[in-house]
Amino acid sequence: MGTRRRIGTEGNPLANRAADDKRTAPVQGGPRIPWDVHVAAWEAYVVRWPGNGQSAERIAQRGGFSAAEMDGFVPGWRERVA
Repeated sequence: MGTRRRIGTEGNPLANRAADDKRTAPVQGGPRIPWDVHVAAWEAYVVRWPGNGQSAERIAQRGGFSAAEMDGFVPGWRERVA
């Protein structure tokens, strides 16, 4: 069986899109960012380190990605959130 990835709140991510559009996530040492930018970083993270089991939710709960990680995972993220 494959690993289930959660990208939004519990349940169907498409059903929760409106809630996700208003959500933000922390960046360690940086500003809060829109949830979709955080998820873009998380998607790159799981490609690089598959099977670690941390959801986008859990990473946000633990303080988010660092600014340096964001630079690596989502080049141009600073412009997207400015």
